[in-house]
Amino acid sequence: MALSLDSLYRPFNEFFSQQFPPSGGAPVIFRFAEFARTFTDSDFLNPLHPEQGPRPEIAHELLCTTVDCVPYLDPEGHTVSFLTGARLSDLYHDEIVDPAIPFVPTNVTDDAEKQARIDAFITAKADAIKLWKDSDFASLLEGSSVKIRAANAEPGKWWDKTDANVWKNKSFQVKGATTVPGQPAPPTNKLLRMKVSDNVLQSVIQAQVVSQAAPQLSPAVGRPTVMLSRPAMLMAQPVFTAALANNTTRLESIRTTPAVRREVMFDPSLTTIDMHNEVAPKIAVFPFRQRQELIELLATEAPRQPVVTNDVTISFDYCAVNITRSWLHRALIYNPSWCIPGQGKGKLSANDRHGLPVLPVGFVAFKNLSIQAPWTPEDITNLEQAEQFGPFNFDSKVVNGAITHTGIQIVGWILQTVPDLPPNAT
Repeated sequence: MALSLDSLYRPFNEFFSQQFPPSGGAPVIFRFAEFARTFTDSDFLNPLHPEQGPRPEIAHELLCTTVDCVPYLDPEGHTVSFLTGARLSDLYHDEIVDPAIPFVPTNVTDDAEKQARIDAFITAKADAIKLWKDSDFASLLEGSSVKIRAANAEPGKWWDKTDANVWKNKSFQVKGATTVPGQPAPPTNKLLRMKVSDNVLQSVIQAQVVSQAAPQLSPAVGRPTVMLSRPAMLMAQPVFTAALANNTTRLESIRTTPAVRREVMFDPSLTTIDMHNEVAPKIAVFPFRQRQELIELLATEAPRQPVVTNDVTISFDYCAVNITRSWLHRALIYNPSWCIPGQGKGKLSANDRHGLPVLPVGFVAFKNLSIQAPWTPEDITNLEQAEQFGPFNFDSKVVNGAITHTGIQIVGWILQTVPDLPPNAT
């Protein structure tokens, strides 16, 4: 087979799985990020005092919001994605800790043992509630009314590109089999995530605008698959409005082109990416949380293309980051003596885009990414219209045979499997 996501995944999985010890005694797995989380230098500045330079407290807040996410594992075993707008801390508190009650199996008949199980759960829940109450802080980036759930990273300076003690250099050569001419590439071979065409992007933007204006849509209208949060939509509204207006102007201009020219022209709304090229640079300067939402919205609708070359060398500096959350009480999660009224066993740990099938306990950050290859002319054409190669974000330009991205991006996650939540059915 040609270069595929699997051929990329194998060496990265083997290497990075060894960089992280078991978490809490449980084994961990490595997955690529479906959508890399890319940071800019300005993300780490205090917006009120940018002259102070990168601030540890801002980096800490970005870490906390980045890891407070509900994961979904792709069935093919290569990537993990995170639900837009959903917070792991909310799922944990509102749907696990708060409604949990003691449970004693019917085969436990000894009264002392019954009471011991109940008492152990009550103690674990009380401790979990206390940890939760003591774990939040006011956002520096979004105002004191927004509360952030605390998390910690080791190393703490994962965000500092200049700290030589944090970053290590690594490279992999990845090969695949020769591409069979004329044969369609399987989905996992389509490593390039392309920019979104004008007609698709217009539909995506219009769907978001309509949904935000009329939250109670009729079933006939339906809601977008990915729904932007209110803050992201408010920030994007002027950009979206301008892009829709400009695209209408472009199409009107084409419609008034003399007939003799129209006959030999293709429909630009099907193939051009003018709207994407207009919207993307404006989104790129948004604050991290809103920017990430919008990038993932566009990427979800993006088409994919394969690469023809079957030999790439991927070089990068990496930082392997361990994550702990002071508010998540493992003694409750792993206590077998509780249930939630009306919830089936394991319902809240299902891999169904709502539950918590795994717990993110680490991530892999890259900087100075370079992907070198003997690209074919077809590859070069596609690369310059793409934004993602496998799990890696890159700048859409081939220079000296390489695509690159110098900034920090989270390209992989370390995940710990969780027990059935709840552990018992009622």
